[in-house]
Amino acid sequence: MSGEISTESDSQHSPWERRLGFAIRLAGAFGIVLGLLGLIFLPFISNRANTLARSMLSTTTGGVRSMTEMIREVDNSLVDAVVVLDGARLTLTSVAGSVEDSKPLIRSTGELLGDRIPQIIDNTRQALVSAEDGARAIDQVLRGLASLGPITGITYNPVKPLDKAISDVAISLEPLPGELVIVRDDLESATSDLDEVTESLRKASGGLDIFVDGLVEMEVKLTSLADDLDVVADQLTQAETRIPPIISGVLVTAELVLLWFVLCQCAIFIVGSRLMRK
Repeated sequence: MSGEISTESDSQHSPWERRLGFAIRLAGAFGIVLGLLGLIFLPFISNRANTLARSMLSTTTGGVRSMTEMIREVDNSLVDAVVVLDGARLTLTSVAGSVEDSKPLIRSTGELLGDRIPQIIDNTRQALVSAEDGARAIDQVLRGLASLGPITGITYNPVKPLDKAISDVAISLEPLPGELVIVRDDLESATSDLDEVTESLRKASGGLDIFVDGLVEMEVKLTSLADDLDVVADQLTQAETRIPPIISGVLVTAELVLLWFVLCQCAIFIVGSRLMRK
């Protein structure tokens, strides 16, 4: 009686076990195929990744090197610009100093031309005016003596009388003090203009000084950036040499994992086969 019950139980569970075994066996077979395909194609994928990685790193390294060279060229140009601008700043400062030093001389010249010399000319003209009467008397005496030339041996016959000649000189001197005062005023105006010129030159020199400081700061930053890029380029070169061993290590690890996966799938396949035989 128990044998018949056992036979009936086996007949009831056997189709389901076979179906389950078939599904497990199919899954195992699919996993084995996937694992074998992975083991086959993984070396090709690894070689391709290695080639791409090295090419990318090489291209990046070349770009960084080129960028560094360009930055250094710009840095050298900035250094030259700093030298030229600093020279221009020193020139402006020197010119401003020369203009500042020349102002006292211009002022003293203006005072000499507008004050002292006009006074001397006025004094001279007044002296000439005062001497006209005496010159008239002398002229008459000389003319009288000249009329007795055979006796005195004096010849005197000027185009103008002596007093008239002195008067003409005094008259010609009369406008000179006013003209010299105008020259003095022009020099004073020039001195005021020189004050503005000096101020402008000093402002320009100060502006160049600020500009030079900015260029120097920029040049320092570019030098630091170029040094940093050199370090990055060296690191990229080192990474390019480290990539193949890393990829090889990853490849070996992946192959071991895939091999373990295939073995697991084989075990699943065997379990499914046993279920199907029941």
